[in-house]
Amino acid sequence: MNKEALIKSLNTIVKRHEVLRTRLVTIDGIAHQEVLDIDFNLRTDKLGRDLLDKIKEETTKPFDFDNETLFRGLLLEANDKEYVLILTFHHIISDGWSSGIFNKELTACYESYLNNQLPELPKLPIQYKDYSVWQRKWLRAEVLDKQLSYWKEQLYEVSTLALPSKPRHKEQSYKGKYYEQHLSKEILNKLNKLAKESNVTLFMVLLASFKGMLSRICNQNDIVIGTPIANRRISEVESLIGFFVNTLALRTDCGNNQTLEEFVRRVEKTSLEAYEHQDVPFEQLVDYLDIPRDLSRHTLFQVMFVLQNVGENDAKLGDLKLSHIGTKETLSKFDLTLIAMETEERLYIGYEYATDLFDEEQIKKLNNYYIKFIENVLSNPKVHLSEISILDKAELAQLNKWNATQHEYPKDKCIHELFEEVVENNKDRIAVVYEDQQLTYEVLNQRANQLGHYLRGNEVVPETLV
Repeated sequence: MNKEALIKSLNTIVKRHEVLRTRLVTIDGIAHQEVLDIDFNLRTDKLGRDLLDKIKEETTKPFDFDNETLFRGLLLEANDKEYVLILTFHHIISDGWSSGIFNKELTACYESYLNNQLPELPKLPIQYKDYSVWQRKWLRAEVLDKQLSYWKEQLYEVSTLALPSKPRHKEQSYKGKYYEQHLSKEILNKLNKLAKESNVTLFMVLLASFKGMLSRICNQNDIVIGTPIANRRISEVESLIGFFVNTLALRTDCGNNQTLEEFVRRVEKTSLEAYEHQDVPFEQLVDYLDIPRDLSRHTLFQVMFVLQNVGENDAKLGDLKLSHIGTKETLSKFDLTLIAMETEERLYIGYEYATDLFDEEQIKKLNNYYIKFIENVLSNPKVHLSEISILDKAELAQLNKWNATQHEYPKDKCIHELFEEVVENNKDRIAVVYEDQQLTYEVLNQRANQLGHYLRGNEVVPETLV
């Protein structure tokens, strides 16, 4: 690797995009952008055996907003042929689209400096600070009121998604892990064909399937899922590094026994309306709706759905052989985020999940339900949502076994008498467990008797509604 060409390239990009050399200074509780005239400081270190620990330390280290820029870099050197480059952007100055811009410009700059030439990048029409000032002036009065009134109606009394998970902590730790799966080219082609025949996008079909599956496992019809949107509707910002992405809360009713085709149409309508009202920053919307905050879960929605379709955006540095170093350890901003990505060979599915709520086996099972749902949809798009099975053969067999409850019943005894016979031989054995509480058979029988006497004392007889 040509270290000098790399440093020059990074400096060129930082000089070109002011947001990469901006710090946020707080004055009287209000943050102000301050653009610094500085060179990029690429720190270096030796590459040891603790590579993954080093990556985790570097990418999770907090930024000092008042005293440093929100973009940093570290180059780990193993020898003159092997390096690891870690570039960390605070999300407040960058998004997924920005990553593609950065990699494209890094490729162009490195190639130029390798050949002792100056990079020829098109001039940027504006900087990020110009956009933020414009947005603040534009998004007010009538424009803001129209968008906020839509969201107020759309998100009135939203339901919390009751995902089957471990007991929720009082406060989120944001500790997360990542699980990934790949669907075949054949399934991807069928999904694209279904989308084309329905005159919708792949995003709509995948989102509808995801919502349909969640509706089944959560036993809820009112499903709200968050999704990011690039929010670059102005041509001047298309080539700008910065945080433009916004989050939309997409709410859909999965009830009324609608067919998959009808449901996709409903998801499409919700999505298109949301796109028309995408300009209100999510944090401003949350403040406006005045939803009570809960430290144990994310506001408005707990699940995200992301379809990455920005194409191939990896940097290419001359003849260097590059590869990503991935780690399953991550931060999970939501309970669950499903990330789908279409490639030429297959459909990639990834799950970022909170380890406080799920383990890998639970996520594998959830992924199996999603794939099963998709397969059923592809085999019959006119099927009703309630008729789509998400269980595999083993689970169906287990369900049948559990439901095989036919048993000879003594005609001369009541159920409470039979239970008391069991109690006699199992007094100290555990009969009921709920979270951190448990009851023995003897205590359960005593509680049941107390309840029975209480009901009788209130003149409750058979057929009385309690």
